[in-house]
Amino acid sequence: MSGGAEDKYNKSMGDLGREASWFAGHNLIAVFVVLVLVIGVGITRPDPTAAGPKLTLTALSFAVATIVGALVARFTGNNGGRYVWIAGLIVLLGASVWVIDLQTGPGLCAECGPGHLLLRIWRTFFDFYHGSGLMDGAGPLVGCWIPVAMVGYAIGSALGATKRVEV
Repeated sequence: MSGGAEDKYNKSMGDLGREASWFAGHNLIAVFVVLVLVIGVGITRPDPTAAGPKLTLTALSFAVATIVGALVARFTGNNGGRYVWIAGLIVLLGASVWVIDLQTGPGLCAECGPGHLLLRIWRTFFDFYHGSGLMDGAGPLVGCWIPVAMVGYAIGSALGATKRVEV
C-alpha cells in the first residue's frame, strides 16, 4: 500500500510539507494577533478585576483576527487558514483538561469541586466578573482569546480566499 492520501489527492511529500508549514504559519499569525492586542490593552494598565477590558479584548480578538485572516488569505492566495479553528479547538480542549486537573481551595474556585467541572472551566475561561482564580488570571488568554482569535482567523481566511475549495 503506497501512501493512500498521497495517491488520492495527488500530492507529493513536498506539497504536504508546504501545506503543513502554511498551517503552522497561519496559527502563529492568529496567536500573534492576540498577543499584540493583549500588549496593546495592557499598556493602558486596566484594572485586572474589571470586566470591560476583558470583554473588549474578546471582541477585538475575534474582529481583528477575522480581518487579518481575510487579508492574509487575499494576499497569499493560500486557503490553509480556514482550518485554523481546529487548532483553536485543540487549545481550548487542552487548556480545559489542564484546568480540570488544577487543585482548588480557598480563593481558587473552592465551590468548583469534582462535581462541578464545567463550572470550573466556565469561571476560569469565560466569567469575566467572578473568575475562578485558577491559572493566576491567565484563563481568558489561554482558554478564550486565543481560541476565539483562531476561529475568527479561520472565518476571515474563508471569506478572503481568492479560490474556493470544493467540499
